[in-house]
Amino acid sequence: MRIFNPDGSEPSMCGNGIRCLAWYANQSEAAGVSMTIETGAGVKRARIRGLHRVRVDMGAPVFRCRFDRFFRERGRLVDADLIDSGVPHLVCWVRDVSRVSVDAIGRRLRQDRRVGRAGANVDFVQVVGARAGRARLTMRTYERGVEGETQACGTGSVAAAAAFAWRALQDGSPRAAQRRRFSIAVRVPGGMLQVELTARRTTGGRVMFGPAFLEGEVLPVSTGAYRLNGRRAR
Repeated sequence: MRIFNPDGSEPSMCGNGIRCLAWYANQSEAAGVSMTIETGAGVKRARIRGLHRVRVDMGAPVFRCRFDRFFRERGRLVDADLIDSGVPHLVCWVRDVSRVSVDAIGRRLRQDRRVGRAGANVDFVQVVGARAGRARLTMRTYERGVEGETQACGTGSVAAAAAFAWRALQDGSPRAAQRRRFSIAVRVPGGMLQVELTARRTTGGRVMFGPAFLEGEVLPVSTGAYRLNGRRAR
């Protein structure tokens, strides 16, 4: 799988894109209910669950950096975490995502020198509820390459879930080793995504992630045919 953004750039991974591809591959009988898909971020395993649901093993996210008081929004200092979930994401913890100027702030933050030379996607995340390893988040995303807000982001949902898990494991005694399983629902403007992952904190305080599983609904929008490199494609 290769993905191209509107500006012509090519990201290494797209979480919702790979779910759509897996569903289409199954529907067109190019693959069964379980398949592997090679991406720029490695080989991913996808599985069709029911009529319209697809679950993808996105691999283990990587925590890069924590930023306390990264920027100011509506007079409040906002914390952020930099997570690599196949592509880099800056997860910004806000009180109310509905009031965030996603395009204006995201455009500024996505090329901030603190997130690296390549920049990052910017996710604005609100914790709606949390209890014993389960959480409900609401998220809006500014995507690099699109250079604007998108309706959903699979890698962003994984990054937000990983950042939530990382912060949850920072609570308590810094010397206590912990291993927890997290089930996190992420509501985005386009619908609902589910992320499941495990995280382990060592006695030294480092947090290690296991594979993150992204699941959500896939619905057909339209069908047609076109010519690609002189050949007819469905």
